Amino acid sequence: DESATVAIIREVYDSADAHETFEYELERALEAEYNLIVIEPSKLGDETSRWITVGNCLHKTASLSGLAAIAT
Repeated sequence: DESATVAIIREVYDSADAHETFEYELERALEAEYNLIVIEPSKLGDETSRWITVGNCLHKTASLSGLAAIAT
């Protein structure tokens, strides 16, 4: 069942600490290792996108450093 592999973080502002709730739901979805996570709150989506970009950059830097070390 493919629907079990999708998590949706809904943008529902039902309390003053809604942003923390969104972050908690995202953390739970990541820990559950869903194949696809849909993030409706734009602020959380932007933050997550930035962290993914930083992680990708660090990964590429580490890979290139490793290749350079092997080549020398």
